[in-house]
Formats: sequence, structure tokens, C-alpha cells
Amino acid sequence: MNARRAIHILLVEDNPGDARLVVEAFREAEVQSCLQWVNNVDAAFTKLRSGAHGGRVGADMIVLDLKLPRKDGRQFLGDLRSHSEFGAIRVVVLSTSAIEEDRRWVARFNNTSFHTKPMAWSAWVNWARQVAEGCALPPEPVGEPRIAEPHRLVG
Repeated sequence: MNARRAIHILLVEDNPGDARLVVEAFREAEVQSCLQWVNNVDAAFTKLRSGAHGGRVGADMIVLDLKLPRKDGRQFLGDLRSHSEFGAIRVVVLSTSAIEEDRRWVARFNNTSFHTKPMAWSAWVNWARQVAEGCALPPEPVGEPRIAEPHRLVG
């Protein structure tokens, strides 16, 4: 029998309050996940390159805010997609922006989706369920040690 392994998520968000909402939404949605939070683009690339997710390069999914200090989410996404080793990572753009131009820009990239940050708590939880269901992962063989505890936030 195989068990589903935890989704390794890199959260790139400069606002600690929004980061906490993402973490709590995944927890309440009962998504088995290991979240790592960084607050800027440079730290995100450092985490991806260092194998910060249980010794593996990258992550299964990146949750990305577009409006970041210094280098913004657009620059990060463009740079990320130009590196072949990160091309398969699913990116979920989560932004306060509801500007159609942002949506169209994000839609140009494969394996990338755009979501406006929810206003109601129930919408946050539904969002977490939806994006987790869209992150298809191979099952974890029985007896393989777990890479990380579910819902663990590592800063």
C-alpha cells in the first residue's frame, strides 16, 4: 500500500500576516504539506538551489506573491522558468492584484496559475484544497521515512 507524501511548498511572501494565512489555510484544509517561507526572491532561489526540501533540489509547488520588495514576483517567475532544473515546479501566484494584465502575464507560463488572495477565511481554506488537489504527486512507498512533518512551517 502506498501513502501520499507531503507536498513540499516554498512560500514566497513578504507579508508575515499573509504567510500565516497561507499556512493556516493548508492546515485547516488538512493538506499534508511541508511549507518553507521566505520573504524575498533572492532567498527563494537560495532555498531552491540548496535542496532545502529534504535534500531535494526545488519544491513541488511555489506559492508566489507578485508584489515583493526589490525584485518582484514577475522577475522571479521569469527567472525561474528560464532555469531548466526548476521548469517542472508548479507555481501558484497568489496576489492582491485583480488586474487582468497580471493574469494574462502569468498565463504565458506553463504549470503556473493565478489566484487573487481571498477575503473570507472559508475561501482561503477552499483555495488551499484546490491548489493541493492540483499538485499531483506520486505516492510515497510504505516504509519510506517521512521527509518532514505535515504542516511544518520552516522560516
